[in-house]
Amino acid sequence: MMKESKVYINTLEARKMVKDKFLLNKAPSLPTIITWIKEYNLGYKFVGRWKIDKEKFMEFLLKKGK
Repeated sequence: MMKESKVYINTLEARKMVKDKFLLNKAPSLPTIITWIKEYNLGYKFVGRWKIDKEKFMEFLLKKGK
């Protein structure tokens, strides 16, 4: 049985997801997204770029949106 690989998104994609999910006029700031990544263990920084676990990020948004 093959293990499914995780899907990662970058910070720009994460900002767009938040904006679209909550129908906002503006996306959250980059520092806000990075704070969420660090505080809620949603991803990691690799060679100067943030890699965000898409599944964890979506779960975080669903909980945050309640």
